[in-house]
Amino acid sequence: MKSEHIRCSALVDLCLDKLLCNTHTNGTNVLWAGLPMVTLPLEKMATRVAGSLCLAIGLGEEMIVTR
Repeated sequence: MKSEHIRCSALVDLCLDKLLCNTHTNGTNVLWAGLPMVTLPLEKMATRVAGSLCLAIGLGEEMIVTR
């Protein structure tokens, strides 16, 4: 199932992270597939997970939107 999800990620150009409760496992899978993800971290920890994932794999600040 995970490999199918990663394979489906190749059909899109960009992953837009959802607000309030960021992506966790799915975000890791799309990043593993090489798909860039745009995220907006807010104050709560659950809203900063995707930004941490982007930084951890070296995508850097360009994937993180600030207000």
